[in-house]
This record gives sequence, structure tokens and C-alpha cells, in this order.
Amino acid sequence: MQGLRLNLLRMLHGEQEYEFFGPPPRAGTVLTVQPRLESVTEKEGKRGGRMRFIAVVEDFSDEDGRLVARGRSTLIETARAPE
Repeated sequence: MQGLRLNLLRMLHGEQEYEFFGPPPRAGTVLTVQPRLESVTEKEGKRGGRMRFIAVVEDFSDEDGRLVARGRSTLIETARAPE
């Protein structure tokens, strides 16, 4: 997500979901996560100003490199409120 300049003071957590490929990992299993930016879209906010929707995908692999789970999240950067 390099190069994506976000104002962390205006960030909201919009959505989160997980997909498992087999049974969930057991407690103590060491997982490695590889995040990637899926998309960035904009739309007009209801209170004025534009909002950015940032979709992030995270692949979780076990110690053998097998894909165990995939997470998807949506972050929302709100526009600055009009003065």
C-alpha cells in the first residue's frame, strides 16, 4: 500500500470478513500474512465532500506455506467537514 497517502485522523473501519480454506487453524499455529491493496474507489458523501473506500486483502499462510485463510477489509477515509 505504498504511495497511498491516507489521513489516519479521518479513517473508519467499514467492513471485515474472513474466508477459511479448511478448518480454522489451531491455537498456537504460526501464520504469515501477506496484505495487498485490492482497490481504491471514491464517491460523494451525504454530508458533502468525497469519501475514499480502500479494499485490502490479506492472505494467511501456515508454516508449510499453505493458504489457510483470506481476510478482506474496507477502510473509509472521510472527507473533511465543510466549515
